Amino acid sequence: MLILLLGSGLTVAAYDFASGGIYYNITSSTNMTVAVTYDSKTNNTYSGTVTIPEKVTHNGNTYYVTAIGDYAFVGCTGLKGVNITSERTKTIGNYAFQGCNGLTSFVIPPQITSIGNYVFSGCLEMTGLTIEEGDETLSLGYNSSSKGLFSDCPLTSVFIGRPLGYSTSSGYGYSPFANNKNIVEVRLGKKLTSIRNYMFYGCTHIDEVTCCAVAPPTANANCFANYNATLYVPKGSVNSYRNAAVWKDFYSIIGIDIVDDKPGDVDGNDKVNIDDVTSLINYILNSIASGINTTNADVDGNGKVNIDDVTALIQLLLTGHL
Repeated sequence: MLILLLGSGLTVAAYDFASGGIYYNITSSTNMTVAVTYDSKTNNTYSGTVTIPEKVTHNGNTYYVTAIGDYAFVGCTGLKGVNITSERTKTIGNYAFQGCNGLTSFVIPPQITSIGNYVFSGCLEMTGLTIEEGDETLSLGYNSSSKGLFSDCPLTSVFIGRPLGYSTSSGYGYSPFANNKNIVEVRLGKKLTSIRNYMFYGCTHIDEVTCCAVAPPTANANCFANYNATLYVPKGSVNSYRNAAVWKDFYSIIGIDIVDDKPGDVDGNDKVNIDDVTSLINYILNSIASGINTTNADVDGNGKVNIDDVTALIQLLLTGHL
């Protein structure tokens, strides 16, 4: 690790090297991998929106970024967002975003397979969560004794696009979302085939659930707490949900057109117009993902959301094609 001379004493820095304003620890010199880390646990300096790259070069060597390490962004109250662009970044370590009060929303991309404990503790302004669609199960830790991972977050809207793994023990809060009284809107992705037990246990203020799956996912009665909520499902699947265990208990089941991905429809209202340009620019500058279809935001389809997508969206509006 780097050695810093401070006064007459020697202090070991918390990182191996820094590049582009991001601090890294080398996790394997054989596999050439690194994890994002902090510069100081007590005076961490990340702010604004941080984009995690796929790879980084140091002393002539190229390293791949495979993890956001323990405490990486701890206490960064000026942090507004984190874009995880690398397909190689798979894990988020313990306490990674603890105390990041500047985060108002968070997007977990499909390549992330594991999130540790206490990761979002003290994130008191985070109201939006998007777990993007994917095939691999996302393993989630806990926040503290008897509290789920997102128990400190005043989440109002949640999108879950793939299976979740977590402890259903009361000692770990039953689920990452259990007993969160702020959640009012839940959207479940079309790839889900089952809902894990206790997922929204005690979430009594949920008044709208949208399940995009054509076939009703298997679920236990403890998955939801408020069956007076309105359940929206694909138009052709209303009868299936009305006859499916748990889902049939919802007081109102309404069939709607489930909009497939539409490049440029950033705000997900099934229209592409100037409002989408505003939403896209706001997302790029501030990483505010609440109400954003991040798949549609990748207008040019290159797997990244950046200023090039704004240009592509404007071209789409002016010419009708990319």
